[in-house]
Amino acid sequence: EVLLALSRAIDLAEDSGNYDKDIGNRHRFQNHSRRTCYVAVNIAKSLSESKEFYEKVYIASIIHDIGITQNIKISHINNEEISKHCIQGYEIAKRLPLNSQIPEIIKYHHENYDGSQNYDLKGEEIPLISQILRVADEFELAYDEHIPNYLQRDNIVEYIKDNKNKK
Repeated sequence: EVLLALSRAIDLAEDSGNYDKDIGNRHRFQNHSRRTCYVAVNIAKSLSESKEFYEKVYIASIIHDIGITQNIKISHINNEEISKHCIQGYEIAKRLPLNSQIPEIIKYHHENYDGSQNYDLKGEEIPLISQILRVADEFELAYDEHIPNYLQRDNIVEYIKDNKNKK
């Protein structure tokens, strides 16, 4: 319950910068954390059967953007804001009564597999759950709920393939 409440609060905060825009834009980022969580947990299910693993993926993904203080779009395209929300998320998560790995997972959830992001971590140096969050977050941001699945599926799959071993 607490995690879902945090997720709702995060989603409301993420959307707060969009109230002056039209209704379609306001809804674009609502429930981002929950949709990212859904994708991340489904990826996790294909990798492991461990309940503990699922729990870490669920918790980390539902609060992965807890450090965002700006508009969610800016916080995912501006490198300074990406770094800032990852560090702030790490600091906030450290103070919560969570598995000790969750803060680190949140800190590294925007690391690129090829080492081209903020912390110069590469490949398997990046926690596996952070890697899962990276893919789930990218997918969720690329997906447009206003366009039928069949019209965007190929573009998203192509994007993911193009970024294999990069992101």
